[in-house]
This record gives sequence, structure tokens and C-alpha cells, in this order.
Amino acid sequence: MRYISLKNILDKVLRDSLFEGLKLEAAIDYCVRFFGIVDVPELYLDKQVTLDVTDYRVELPADLVSINQILVNNVPAREATDTFHNFYRDMETKSNFDSTTEMRRTADLTVRVQGDYLYISIETGIVKISYKAIPIDEDGMPMIPDNPTLHRALQAYVELEYLKILWRNSKVTDKVYEDAKQIYAFAVGAYETDSRKIDLAKAEVITNLSTLLLRRSEFINRFRNLGTVENWKTR
Repeated sequence: MRYISLKNILDKVLRDSLFEGLKLEAAIDYCVRFFGIVDVPELYLDKQVTLDVTDYRVELPADLVSINQILVNNVPAREATDTFHNFYRDMETKSNFDSTTEMRRTADLTVRVQGDYLYISIETGIVKISYKAIPIDEDGMPMIPDNPTLHRALQAYVELEYLKILWRNSKVTDKVYEDAKQIYAFAVGAYETDSRKIDLAKAEVITNLSTLLLRRSEFINRFRNLGTVENWKTR
């Protein structure tokens, strides 16, 4: 999928003299709100990073939005349930081992996110993080999918939010504000319809998700086989 800079959309808004007073910072804030309201899965890039574990934790990438999955020493790690998980570095109990008996309490590798750090159940090692990030251009401006219906919906939302302020201050008429609301309603509806379209490859995966028996090995296998065809033999 191709991406374009968010600045291209904001430039279209600012060409209209009615929006001369719109500041770039406010326009970006409106865009952030839009993406919070309207789910845009294709907005994010899948990225991967390999980090060294030091003292039970690693610092998360600055562009991380959400985590897909984590491998610790090439083994999938699950979310921690230990209430003291984030404090291993401050306790006598280390690496999920009891300091006196050296008995391991669990066979699982566990992780937990807190703030800018990922806390891990081992003191040192290698962690690989598969995560989603928002792409940015060379100027640090967020980039969005090159989708015309998305562009129209985003532009309409930015214009509507700014016109709402002008309308409340009696600087535009009721008709101008109502027209902006109608334009946005049609534009966002068109995008939602467009976003439901799937290609044949994705459709094949969806049709294969039904199964007679629950697969409990997908997480440990990084969900590689989740969309494969399931064949049953009676003999």
C-alpha cells in the first residue's frame, strides 16, 4: 500500500480562505481525533525490532502504537499474571526462580508493558517485538494510506471541527455549518463502505477460520497456520 504525507490533506484544507485561521497544530489534533473515532487498520505499518534485555526490561520503540507479538529468546512470550512481575529487578526472587531452592515457578516466558518499558521475566536475553507503527515522512509528519475516500473523510472532519468553532462564535451561518456536517456524514460513510472491501487472498483466510476443534497451538506458532484449510479424514 502506498502512503502520502498528512500535510497533503491539510494543504487542501488551507487553500480555502475560510480556513486561513486554522493552525497546523490544531489541524493535526483534529486528524488524531478522526483516527480515534474511525478505525483505519491500513493506517499502521507492521514493524519488527530486536533488542537486548538488560535488568529484566527493554525500552520500547518510540513509534510503537500496539504490539502484535513478542518473542523472548525466539520463544513466544505471554502476558504476565504475576503481581510482582515488574519488580523482579528489585527483589531477591530473580528470573522467576526462587532464590533458596532454585526451583523455577513457571515454564512460560512472560512480559508486561508499563510506560515506555517492556518488563520481562528473565534478567538478560534477546527480545523480538512485532508491532504496529504510524509511518512518518522525512519531516516527521505522519503519513496516511493513499486512499481517496479516506482523504475526503479526513478533510471533511477537519473542516467540520474548525467550522464548529466559527459557528459557535457566530462567524459562519447555520447553513454553512449544516452543509459541513452533511458533507462529512456522506464522506465518512463512503469510507466505511470502501474499507469493508476485501481482496480474494483475505477472503480465503476468513473462510478458513472455522474449525471443529479449538487450536491451542496458534499462539506458540505465531498464528502462521490460522488461515490454512482444515481437512478431516474419517478413516
